[in-house]
Amino acid sequence: EGFITPQEEGNTQVFTLSQLVRDNALVLSENRVIKIDVEGQEINTIEGAAELITGAKQVVILLELHPEVLQRDGLSAESLFQAAEAIAPFEWLLPAQENRKVDRNKAFFSQFPEKQYDVIGVSMLQH
Repeated sequence: EGFITPQEEGNTQVFTLSQLVRDNALVLSENRVIKIDVEGQEINTIEGAAELITGAKQVVILLELHPEVLQRDGLSAESLFQAAEAIAPFEWLLPAQENRKVDRNKAFFSQFPEKQYDVIGVSMLQH
């Protein structure tokens, strides 16, 4: 239950998931699952995983949505979905609602009560 705020001092190293894989010569399966629970850094994390997403046959993203965190950071569920969809097409499902499909033509919190959710994004890549 914490989050990173920009500071002038310190030497915390930050790197992308794609960079981590590349720099360590990790061998990945063609099917990938990415669990994202980063308290406000979801868009940066998704963008930093772009190579992992586009290089996969199938990708599942597990994304945690906190209304308070989204509001604090000036984000929305839609902005997180759009970040992933800018990399690859995804279908979004809500396990807490019997895997009900998220209608991307409507605001997320107009479809579901405003509370914390785990959302699953399934890529629709055609490799």
